[in-house]
Amino acid sequence: MGENKNSLLIILNHNLLDIHSLFTESSDIPSSLYLEVNTINVLLDFTIEDPYELDYFLNLLYTLIREKVEYTVDINVLFKNKDKSDDTRFSSLLKTNKHIFVPTGYSINEAENINYYNPLKLKQKINYEYENKEGNNKFEYKSFKISAVGGTFDHLHDGHKILLALCTFLTFKKLIIGLTSEKLLVNKKFKQYLQPFEERRDEVLKFVELLDSTLEYDILPISDVCGPTGYEPNIELLIVSEETKSGGDFVNKTRSEKGLSQLSIFVVNVLGGKEKLSSTYLRQLESEKKL
Repeated sequence: MGENKNSLLIILNHNLLDIHSLFTESSDIPSSLYLEVNTINVLLDFTIEDPYELDYFLNLLYTLIREKVEYTVDINVLFKNKDKSDDTRFSSLLKTNKHIFVPTGYSINEAENINYYNPLKLKQKINYEYENKEGNNKFEYKSFKISAVGGTFDHLHDGHKILLALCTFLTFKKLIIGLTSEKLLVNKKFKQYLQPFEERRDEVLKFVELLDSTLEYDILPISDVCGPTGYEPNIELLIVSEETKSGGDFVNKTRSEKGLSQLSIFVVNVLGGKEKLSSTYLRQLESEKKL
């Protein structure tokens, strides 16, 4: 993680913090700062065991921050990993972010120019309501050995990052990422502004390694709906979005026909909030800059 002189790091240390209050005009984090930075990193420095709880925090933070900054500002919301690799990542975050905000009373010794905010707390924990359609499956932190996810991941945006964060949260050994090959993208809008496969692969790898550097990542080109999930017997979990969950049913049908075990399916409920970015929209903006 290289030094970024125009970056902001916000550390949250409790799941009862009133996150909305951090992004109001009266917040101790000045609104003018969001106009100066090109990268905003948020570290959830508290233990999360429930992926639905993480899904909630990711969606809330990406939505609230995106409402304050332009689409060109890079946002990364990171969760706490329960191993020693987090010590290195934490030190790196402190060294590479120019503006650092931590809650009052937070113990920190490694960085200079620390700023403090006075956190408001909720009176009770939020009820993370969801429907577990898998019934018998228990989705928990690092509960699957080998997981898979697929997508185009063009112009990596907030929705992609939420999806990939849940993937690394649920996986403890290997994450297989199927990246749509260029021959399947011929009918995409603003196709001429699609990033090449190698660029998309590198951006995805850079982000997931920021989330969890201990996992093994296998990024493969896919040229059909199933990709590796259609033939790899050791995959246990497929992570999909609400928009692509029908693909999970197709994958399991294909695996059943081939005599392979059925995959657990985890559905990420929302990607990026009501004003979410999309790859198509980002390519459109790219095309308009050329005019």
